[in-house]
Amino acid sequence: MIRFADQLPTLIEKCRASVNSPFMPLVLSKPDNRQRSLSFRHFVTDVLTAVSFKGAQQAQQELHLLAPISTFVDTNEFENARVTQPKKVRVSPGAVGVANATDQKLAEATVIYRTIRRHIWRNRVCAHRACARYAMKSLWWDLQGERTDAFCPTALAFMRWRMHWEGRRVPSRLLERPEHNAIAYGLLGWISVTAPIPSVYWSKEFEAWLNANLLAAACFDSFRAWEQRCATDVRKGKIAWDFRDHDNYERRHWACSGRGTNFEPGLLFLEPLLGGTSQFCESEPFNRAHYLHSRQVIDLLKR
Repeated sequence: MIRFADQLPTLIEKCRASVNSPFMPLVLSKPDNRQRSLSFRHFVTDVLTAVSFKGAQQAQQELHLLAPISTFVDTNEFENARVTQPKKVRVSPGAVGVANATDQKLAEATVIYRTIRRHIWRNRVCAHRACARYAMKSLWWDLQGERTDAFCPTALAFMRWRMHWEGRRVPSRLLERPEHNAIAYGLLGWISVTAPIPSVYWSKEFEAWLNANLLAAACFDSFRAWEQRCATDVRKGKIAWDFRDHDNYERRHWACSGRGTNFEPGLLFLEPLLGGTSQFCESEPFNRAHYLHSRQVIDLLKR
């Protein structure tokens, strides 16, 4: 893997030369240590092939290519100014500038997260919302380090997914109205660690578009992982409440090329899901007996 990383600068330069765009930003995610290094090498090779040979049918089939965006800038004069004067586009901000930029990113991420949360609540949790509400209402203490009996896997997955992204340790706090100054530490951690470092050639709108796509993918991928984890816990009959598990899900590799302009559209490449499917796990059928069983288990957990 180290040898391959040493080869990346040369491969990227060859890719830029093939499209006759020496200043084209080409950003790659870091390899995920939870996956085999070979998958990252294959992904990078596919991305460079797709960028170098636009419209190649084979590359289009092998990659999950999101629709390119080419708005934001439509004049040659401003485009040339971004290329010839990169230092004027991005000036190293002071402490106040960094704080303001982070606050803006966090506000945008919060809107995206809440939209996805509503979608999952309405379309994935569905009838199991009664189980989820009762669990969040009843579990009022910090569960870190405890080992409890398992209940409705769908309710568990949604609850633990929210605790993951909102940085909550007490399930009942998920039902509280969000405080004005409350910080979702899971989102803040994503912005600090996982969000891409912007290129000097990107506009703020293009950076926001890229962050929105990558955050949405991370939210859905983590919910799939929690569904699988909670289904396994239910089969075992026990839940180990360890908040270090929040980051133990595979992150798909991604790559971005271009500036997001009419002359050089921004392209986002996202690694396909393992097995080539984006489907969620099958939910357990909901009926009154299921709900009563979940309530019984939860009642026994009450302090």
